[in-house]
Amino acid sequence: LAKARKEEGETLIALAKLRGDEQGILEATLQAAEEYAVATQRIAASKAEELRILEQQLIAQQAKLVADKATAEQQEKETEKLRELIKTKQAEVEQTKAATEAAQQELETRQLAAKTYADNSARIAEYSTRVAELAAQERELVGQQKSGADVQVQLALVRKQLAEATALQRDAIKDIVANMRLETAEQVASLQAKQSALGVDVQIAQASANIARLRGDNTRAMQLEREAMAKQIEIARIKIEIDRVQAQLQI
Repeated sequence: LAKARKEEGETLIALAKLRGDEQGILEATLQAAEEYAVATQRIAASKAEELRILEQQLIAQQAKLVADKATAEQQEKETEKLRELIKTKQAEVEQTKAATEAAQQELETRQLAAKTYADNSARIAEYSTRVAELAAQERELVGQQKSGADVQVQLALVRKQLAEATALQRDAIKDIVANMRLETAEQVASLQAKQSALGVDVQIAQASANIARLRGDNTRAMQLEREAMAKQIEIARIKIEIDRVQAQLQI
């Protein structure tokens, strides 16, 4: 069952890669990890139940042998096969337990990857608060541990949560920067388009002023030249604005 789920997941991932769909790949790997984790949990539970039944059979068999007043040697001989079977089943249980733990770790990794792929910029305050809270818990537990308290399990859990929260906080900061870069690029592009349009207007006004002067219409020529100068000043102002916007991103 677990092998089948793993193969299905690998197929979904391969299809997503063929499409070049990054989000699809993340979703497919997450789905595969979820299904594989569930499958390994079911197998582990099944193996554990099989072991429990065998152990109960051994207890019942030993009780019957005692009731029949069998010798220790007879008891050992009669229960040998069942004890060997239990030993084999215990090894299987340990193997499935290790596989389940590995599958759970992989699932947690994929879940974190899916979370960090999303735009987390709006949640920066939430993540920062969470990091601060967990860091405080870690300091408190470390203090208790130094005082002799057995808090190893709690400390490991808090550190795991702190690592995840820190990763999400860092991703949120990256998202904020990425959004700022995008907004800046759009703003600069808009300003540059306006600057370019004004440059064309300046050229037209200057050409029109030259024509008016050749025709002897100095009043019209001066008016057009003033318009051209005003637009040149606006172009210079836009250039300053572009430099300011780009400089803000570098801060």
